[in-house]
Amino acid sequence: MEKKLHNEIFKIFKKSLELKNKKISKNLNKKNLQEWDSMSNMALISNIEKKFQLKFNVDEVLKINSVANLLKIVQKKIKS
Repeated sequence: MEKKLHNEIFKIFKKSLELKNKKISKNLNKKNLQEWDSMSNMALISNIEKKFQLKFNVDEVLKINSVANLLKIVQKKIKS
């Protein structure tokens, strides 16, 4: 389940940030990926919310600054 969830989030991340040929990993963050700006972050959050039918609160949105944090937050929300 976890691998499938990660793959789905990676796919949404790639689409939201329009990363055609870039490999997605947990190590990516806003500092090392110039395509991850405020507009693409909004698209990412919106697409994740739609796909998994969940809502992020303000604190969660502020913590989404890396792929690793995004995965942790989505996993936690799905389990609760």
